[in-house]
Amino acid sequence: MPNLKVVLLQGGEAQTLWKRFARKLPSVVARYVAVETYHPGRSALRDPDPAVREARANRRFEAFREVRQILDGGQIDN
Repeated sequence: MPNLKVVLLQGGEAQTLWKRFARKLPSVVARYVAVETYHPGRSALRDPDPAVREARANRRFEAFREVRQILDGGQIDN
C-alpha cells in the first residue's frame, strides 16, 4: 500500500495493537498518521450518561473528518 497515509484505529484493541507495532517498528509507524476513535459497534456508545454517549458519537465523526483532512493534504493538530 504505497499510498497509505493515515490509519484509523477504531476501538481499544486496534489502538493497543498499533502501539505494540510502534514499539517494534517505530520507523514504519512514523510514516503514517494514526487517528484514534471508538469502535464502530453500538456497544461502544453504551453509557448511562447521555452526554458521554453523545461525546463518543461525536468523536467518531471528528475522527473521520481528521482522516479526510489528512487525505486532502492538510495536517491535524494532535
